[in-house]
Amino acid sequence: MDTLATPFTFVQREEVDVSRQSGAGVKIAVVDSGVDNAHPEIGGRVRGGAVVERWGEYMVVGDYDSKDLFGHGTAVASIVLSVAPGAELHSVRVLGTNLSSKSEIILHGLRWALDQGFQVINCSFGTTSLMYLEQYKEIVDLAYCRNVVLVAACNNNDFNTPELPSGFSSVVSVDFFRGELADPLRFFLRPGHLVEFVARGDNLRLPWLNHKHITTKGSSFAAPHMTGVICRLMEKYPGLRPFEVKTLLYHMAEQLPAK
Repeated sequence: MDTLATPFTFVQREEVDVSRQSGAGVKIAVVDSGVDNAHPEIGGRVRGGAVVERWGEYMVVGDYDSKDLFGHGTAVASIVLSVAPGAELHSVRVLGTNLSSKSEIILHGLRWALDQGFQVINCSFGTTSLMYLEQYKEIVDLAYCRNVVLVAACNNNDFNTPELPSGFSSVVSVDFFRGELADPLRFFLRPGHLVEFVARGDNLRLPWLNHKHITTKGSSFAAPHMTGVICRLMEKYPGLRPFEVKTLLYHMAEQLPAK
């Protein structure tokens, strides 16, 4: 097992090398529109999960049914698996056919994921509504206390626009790099902002609904790149806490180029 021989504050970027890791043994939940487990690029690698729906006044958590209602979750999951092929991936479906949902459903899905013992939760979505600010903060704080790393996409149009859950400091919030970025393990640091990290997410050909592909871009697809890197980190250094993960990401990140 690899260990850090020096305090985190003295770790050099080149010393944190995860190129030989695959995310093996790390349990991750993709909270999204579902994942098509039969898509050739997923190849049956989803281990399980859940479907969260609202029936009248009640929230119902059903078994994972291997469906993606939009295509988005399949694309996100494919990125995670491409960066961290050894990770144990699960799907939590909270988004519907038009890629929208209610915060009550999303929050219920996040809480379910926290109760299952996942180590990393990918949230490639966000809301600008502050109506459920306290409930999202409760979930984010609970994740932090349970040593669960939350990774969230930011607003595509303006990373300074407050969104939930990416607007909390303990969340690994991710924007997408505008331009070609061939190396999926390469990412940048934007200090002084809540959305601190910038990763690959432009001009990507990704699996989609009905076993098709699309070429797209956005922070939704930058977040799972960071999730994959984090899975590799957690394989190399088991037992990392969220703030330790962020500290190591700081040392691994490159300086964001000027526009």
